[in-house]
Amino acid sequence: MFQDNTQDPVESQQQLERVKDWINSRHLDTLELTDVLANFPDISIALTEEIMDQLEKEGVLSKTGKETYTINREKTPWSEFNFVKDEADGKTASKDEKSIAPEEYMYMKALYHSLPMQYVTITKLHNMLDGEANQTKVRKLIDRMIQEGYVEDSSNRRLGKRVIHSVVTENKLNEVRKVLATNDDMVIFQTVEQILGRAF
Repeated sequence: MFQDNTQDPVESQQQLERVKDWINSRHLDTLELTDVLANFPDISIALTEEIMDQLEKEGVLSKTGKETYTINREKTPWSEFNFVKDEADGKTASKDEKSIAPEEYMYMKALYHSLPMQYVTITKLHNMLDGEANQTKVRKLIDRMIQEGYVEDSSNRRLGKRVIHSVVTENKLNEVRKVLATNDDMVIFQTVEQILGRAF
């Protein structure tokens, strides 16, 4: 399975399982090699690349770019509606009927994707936002994260800017998840209602 003669096959298999478990626990559907390298600094680059190739062969991942992958998950009947947003007037309603400005909503989505990561880059965040914001806007979102203390200003050329993990960032991530989950639940309910209404 693994070509690296310096690695113990049992240890290589354990590393594969670690990476596989981590990938399956991610809330995002896309993944870059740098994500794995940042989260598993104890695994060599060569072994990480072999692990990614193996996971691709097993069908856990699908390669979408040079170092970009999509996580193959089992689809649930309503999964296609999870990210549908009601954008009738450019705002999304929250649980208590307050509107969120589009800029704030985009910033929350950027935080949602960025805060769990070890490092964030403009390209990576742009891909995670599925092109909802251009790279200039993504740069501004990252600059705002730096100003608010969620991301370090200095960066590593290969990995990007380091996300600061603290109680404050964890609380912010939980807050953002709640807001976005509330919005998703409302939209899913409305979408299901519309589908069922059309069916009968």
